[in-house]
Amino acid sequence: MANVVETTESKIRRILCEQCALSDDEITSNANLVLDLGLDSVDKVEVIMDCEQIFNIEIDDSDVDDLETFQQLVAYVEKLQRKRRVG
Repeated sequence: MANVVETTESKIRRILCEQCALSDDEITSNANLVLDLGLDSVDKVEVIMDCEQIFNIEIDDSDVDDLETFQQLVAYVEKLQRKRRVG
């Protein structure tokens, strides 16, 4: 059986699909979390909390509003992961 490594992007994509009942093809890099994917404030908080738990990171509340697109969320989580590994 092949060992498949799941990327940060694919994990966040899975979170969005499960939390918000989205299909994989709806989630494009530039998809706006609210306008394109239909997340409301509660959905966004739940997605953020899931990311924090799965990636063992802490997303600053003051940064949440700046995370407007799927790609911005992925890049932010990857940045926090790098900081955690270095620090």
